[in-house]
Amino acid sequence: MRIDELPSPLARVGGSPGAASSNVGAQAFIRAMEQARAAQDASSAGAANAMRVVKPQDTLGQIVRQEILGRGIELDANQHYQAVLAVARDNQLASPDRVKAGQTLNLSQLHARLDQVELIKQGRLPVNPAPGQAGTSPTTPTSTKNPTIQNAAALATSTQTAAAGTAKTQSASNPSARSVSAPDTRTVLTHDTLSQIVRQEARGRGVQLSPAQAYKAVLSLAKDNQIDNPDHILVGQQLKLGQLRAELSNPSSEIYAATEASAKRLEKGQAKLALVDSARASKPVPAPEPHPVLRQTLQRAVARGFIPANEQQDVYNKILQVANKHRFAPDDFARLTLMESDGMNPQASNQRCHGIIQFCDGPARGAASVGYAQAPKAILNLSVYQQLHLVDTYFDQVGLKKQGRVQLDELYLAVLQPAARAETRPEVPLEIPGSQAHALYEGRNPQGSITRSSIVQGLLKNTLDRLSNTVKPAGSQISSSQPTPAPQTPPASAFQPISYQEKM
Repeated sequence: MRIDELPSPLARVGGSPGAASSNVGAQAFIRAMEQARAAQDASSAGAANAMRVVKPQDTLGQIVRQEILGRGIELDANQHYQAVLAVARDNQLASPDRVKAGQTLNLSQLHARLDQVELIKQGRLPVNPAPGQAGTSPTTPTSTKNPTIQNAAALATSTQTAAAGTAKTQSASNPSARSVSAPDTRTVLTHDTLSQIVRQEARGRGVQLSPAQAYKAVLSLAKDNQIDNPDHILVGQQLKLGQLRAELSNPSSEIYAATEASAKRLEKGQAKLALVDSARASKPVPAPEPHPVLRQTLQRAVARGFIPANEQQDVYNKILQVANKHRFAPDDFARLTLMESDGMNPQASNQRCHGIIQFCDGPARGAASVGYAQAPKAILNLSVYQQLHLVDTYFDQVGLKKQGRVQLDELYLAVLQPAARAETRPEVPLEIPGSQAHALYEGRNPQGSITRSSIVQGLLKNTLDRLSNTVKPAGSQISSSQPTPAPQTPPASAFQPISYQEKM
């Protein structure tokens, strides 16, 4: 139809037999024009949002992951890898592992694919559009008419199949399900770590792993691939994921048995068996002692001369008191001190930070917050028991009190960099300046980033390493029934208020 054949939007109502139909045509024309204008505006805005400038430390994998998470979409590791390759092709990148700071990436095709995935998951677009539906015509196959929708459908179908694969009701005769299932291998990309790969695989199956479970899964994946050091993998290395995926789909696997709750249940079960055996043998069986990490840390501290043996019980009681007040686990405080001061060494110092949790000098920092702004090194003259009073004051200043239990990563960040606690997502890099212990970085790589997840993994591994050879010294028994002594009052200067902005 030529332009001059379109019905005029100024046609009058009535006056001629065709007036009514002309008015209907005019309204349709106006709606079409408004829709076209809105589509053009949306297209312009979308084109602007589709351009992404690469920042220093950015990788293509991180950029794609941010786009996916920003839409609330969950893709498994293989789907994420395919999305990275697609963005590399869209931008004519020779290698998906090499992007330069300042380079501009066009993400419009990625956005289009993710839009289609959202529609498919919402049920508003079929996985395989019928002839005549969006992306197809009665005579044109989907693969040649609209590859964007085809790729999105493959992503969505793969996600649905992966989820359905864990259910026993999945049909073994479904050829389409077999054709889109993710392969059991994964190519290592730049900045990949085994812990990241494990968490991606778990999320792709709707599984939330605890830090202990994730650590167990990393060790298992390393063993499956004959990797001696789970902190060292190479770009381009092929990983076998079949065993990991099977364990993630099996609630009775060792990965799920790694939780504290499972450990406690196992401990209770062993205690019951021991009680039965003791009843037969008429021998009493002691109940399991609480806070095993704290107890081992204190025994180690006594053996190394950090704590006098006659003060061990007082230190133990004081830690329980502070932990109860600020709602964190006593064992987590022990893990914190094992990282910061080799396990409650009151004279630990790097010339700037001092004591069992490393109170740092300088204005608005840890030593100043507990009354030692003028003489921060004087903290080194205090015993562990005396420094615990400063720890209590510090946690008051930094605002550690929560409605629920304070988790290990939150507790440690309150000491390392309180301002970083504003970022609560477990895998997002945190703004932590300076050089930190290698164990705190993703993959133990100081050139990488520190996340809440890497902090937890690092603290758990550091605790295991330091306590593995703990020898219980003579006269170091800790009583669980001894009443907690009344806290001694530190100098009044220790309670001077101060605004808190960064690490001690």
